[in-house]
Amino acid sequence: MADLTFNVNLHELDRFNWQTTPLDVRVLLLVTAEADPALRDHEDLAALLAAASVEASTMTSYARLALTGETKTVDNTLNEVRFDADDAAFGVLGNGANQTTTDVISFLEAASDALRNPISVHDAVFTSDGSSVTIQWATAPDPAMWKAAG
Repeated sequence: MADLTFNVNLHELDRFNWQTTPLDVRVLLLVTAEADPALRDHEDLAALLAAASVEASTMTSYARLALTGETKTVDNTLNEVRFDADDAAFGVLGNGANQTTTDVISFLEAASDALRNPISVHDAVFTSDGSSVTIQWATAPDPAMWKAAG
């Protein structure tokens, strides 16, 4: 699956005010995912994870991860809003219950999955084996984790 931004957030991306309110953006790993366009139409994590062809990771030592170093850049020339963050360092995963992942989903943390808005999905294919895992976001010339164009 290619990187994509969830439809629920296309109209909301610039309303997030990272300058005055720090966001709690987190990521989770999937071991199976729907194909686009079905995947991008989910409006919350509860609906996404309830889909028959979507399964979240349950490998040993895995937990959803809070991102750090979040930044937002508005580009009025290209009509884009870009978001970036430090690479997602999950630490040691697997070495017990191992799994092969397919994707990483970014989302806004909230009180429950029904209130958590998915932001983006990115390819993240690896098989856990007890090694340390870090998901690296895009690098130059397009260093954004995700972007939305108007």
